Amino acid sequence: MIVEDIAQYEPDIMCLQEVDNYDEFYKESFSKLGHATKQHGCMIGYKATKFERAEYATLDYDSDTLAPATQQTGNIAQLIGLRFVDLPKGLVIGNTHLYWRPQSFYERMRQTAIYMRRLDEFKSKLGSVQDGRQWSSLLIGGMYLSDFNTAPIDATYAAIQQNPLTAAQLETLHLSRRSFGGEESNPDETGCVGDSEETSLMSVSDLMELFTEGKKWRSVYSQYSDVGKAASDVYGEPKFTHYAAMYCGTLDYIFADSDKHQVLELLEMPEVDKNFADEIEFFAQK
Repeated sequence: MIVEDIAQYEPDIMCLQEVDNYDEFYKESFSKLGHATKQHGCMIGYKATKFERAEYATLDYDSDTLAPATQQTGNIAQLIGLRFVDLPKGLVIGNTHLYWRPQSFYERMRQTAIYMRRLDEFKSKLGSVQDGRQWSSLLIGGMYLSDFNTAPIDATYAAIQQNPLTAAQLETLHLSRRSFGGEESNPDETGCVGDSEETSLMSVSDLMELFTEGKKWRSVYSQYSDVGKAASDVYGEPKFTHYAAMYCGTLDYIFADSDKHQVLELLEMPEVDKNFADEIEFFAQK
């Protein structure tokens, strides 16, 4: 189903997360569609007739030293520089899947700060090559699958766009500035860290400073209210990008460099009705 959807839209660039069985299934399928790919749990694909790879890097959030981790999560990000084949321009694409645990607001904020900082450094490195090429950038978490695991109401969404945080958002960051246990632990357990470990973590105010030092990003789909008011939320985002029994809401985003991109078109999101809900339940069972 996923490959069929991608074949229908024929994207020049695609970003996927939670890519399992890549060698056994996806690699050959995407090759037939004309996409070169780079895979590491997450995957970036691009049409080899339109782009060529200039540079690639994988980020390991657990070991990155920009800000100490609250716990080991196994999450990564991909960075790739793509040169247009027939234009003196390039795109820097970031693709990531942030930590899933709902209570871990601080850790997701930390991972996002790393993601943004390393992408800026990556872009600067490409820009230092004297070939006259102009580079612009996109931050992606969920172009077709998976997500930032962040809702529009969360602190991370506001911080990426350099919007002021509310008192409630700041409180969630302070309360979540700790470990919540490993992947196998009960998500309701507190899993508090010891005093020495907690004091080694970056303060919330210092973490916020990392966002003000970077560029301002804009959520591409925050303009969805312009084309589908009934299907958008108060932030302009679609009402959902994730639809399941346990959670229905927006977790997936494309963030663009706010002063270098203009949105021309957006894909229409499905409307929620009984037929849609029945189809989702059917595919979930499959």
